[in-house]
Amino acid sequence: MVYKKSGDYTNLNDYIKAISGYTIRGLNRFKQSYFIPNLDKVANRIKKAAADKQLIYVYGDYDTDGITSVSEMAILLNAIGANFQLYCPRRFSDGYGINANTINFVPDGALLITIDNGITAIDALEAAAKRGIEVIILDHHMAAAVDENHIVLPHASIIVDPEALSEGCDWDGYCGAGLACELAKIMLTPGSLPLEHIKALAAIGTVADIVPLISANRKIVKEGLENINAGIMPLGLKTLVDQVRIVSKIQGPILSEHLGYYISPTFNAAGRMIDTGAMGVTATVLASTVENAANYSAQLINWNTQRKSITQDALNSVQIDDSDSINFVTGDIPAGCVGLVAGELVKHTGKPSFVSSKSEKGIYVGSVRSNHPLNNVKHMLDACGDLLLAHGGHAEAAGFSFKVENFDKVHAVLSSIPLVQVATEPMYDLDIEPIQIPAMMTELDSVEPFGKGVERPLFRLKVDFNPGDVNPTKDGVHLQMKLPGNIKAMAFHMAERYSLEGNPTSLYLYGDLKWNYYRDTQSPQMIVKDYEIA
Repeated sequence: MVYKKSGDYTNLNDYIKAISGYTIRGLNRFKQSYFIPNLDKVANRIKKAAADKQLIYVYGDYDTDGITSVSEMAILLNAIGANFQLYCPRRFSDGYGINANTINFVPDGALLITIDNGITAIDALEAAAKRGIEVIILDHHMAAAVDENHIVLPHASIIVDPEALSEGCDWDGYCGAGLACELAKIMLTPGSLPLEHIKALAAIGTVADIVPLISANRKIVKEGLENINAGIMPLGLKTLVDQVRIVSKIQGPILSEHLGYYISPTFNAAGRMIDTGAMGVTATVLASTVENAANYSAQLINWNTQRKSITQDALNSVQIDDSDSINFVTGDIPAGCVGLVAGELVKHTGKPSFVSSKSEKGIYVGSVRSNHPLNNVKHMLDACGDLLLAHGGHAEAAGFSFKVENFDKVHAVLSSIPLVQVATEPMYDLDIEPIQIPAMMTELDSVEPFGKGVERPLFRLKVDFNPGDVNPTKDGVHLQMKLPGNIKAMAFHMAERYSLEGNPTSLYLYGDLKWNYYRDTQSPQMIVKDYEIA
């Protein structure tokens, strides 16, 4: 396997400009505020409801973005003295978004706010209108469509959805948590504790929903990370972050990658493992006592550990057809894990992956992940919409359900859709010499936070090792390497491979550069993700 260079850039600034459209300095130039049409109307309507003591019913989602969005709304509404109720749907019993069943949970006379959902809830919100329930939609998903040129909007008094209705938006790439944060900035005093707590949650939701970390999103994540690292966040969230830091052995400051790899999965796992898990996470975040926060946080971490094991077992059990243009699989997979299995199949096969399991109601419920944004899985599902009971989502991730008898028909339509062919050869981004690593570490720090649209570069480093520079760890599983300049490198799970290849001394190392923290000191190191014999 021979790596190719991803572009002709020779330094980090050129690489960042190529992938994001901004220089390093330009990445962190923000507007004082970002205009979102109708958001001021939402603020005014909420203030009126609070003044009138009208019940505000906030309906979110069961993933990290939905949970953080609802939690932010709770902090906001509590700060203005509103009368409110929260609801995150049960993944298994309720399904995604507000629907014909869950609309019945909304009390008569309430002001219903859907956040991180609602833009495709045509029937449910029509039923709400017939009951005289006023609806505000705060969403960021694609609208239901008759065709590419005609969208269908649900019945609501105010709709804020920069994805579906982007005209006039300074930035249209928010997630639900980002919208809630922007709303709070309009309604709360700058620098107030409730607003700063909301910013911390918004950073987690924004990273978790894998929206581009540029423009307004980048500002949200930078501000939120500053608060998280300063301990300025709700008591329950701080307790959870502290416990995750210990369990995951996170050293140094919390970065965007920690939010994505450790914090967010802990949020998500509860809803995947337990029907009411999403509300359990909300209770954790908003816990008002140290004891409750500690107990709730420990439970979330335990569920996440269980989720990892179950997902791996499910991944091992599925059968894929190498001749198929997509992965369209089903099996005895917990409903909460179908999306995770789909994501792993994309990594292993490079194909859009549709994974479903049969529910207790006798229908297939699934999730899909794309291998490339141009292979728009939401549009693929639209193409067989008449065969589906429900579907919705983004270009790269969506959910769907269909009757058992339509399994082959759905598969046939999806498999017939032409796909953009994605290059599969491995790529690296920048060449580097050992002497350049310390300075590069400082440059990388100036780019943080990394994320979608601002991905960390993969470096190539040519090394001729001296005897004794490469050694297996005590357990014989990993490799420890000494690079010129007394810089360390770690190659995880590569000791056996290195031995079988005859312990070569001249290598091209491909990896990331990270700070290593030990006893209050930090030093640069390379995390080797692959290597080639030079």
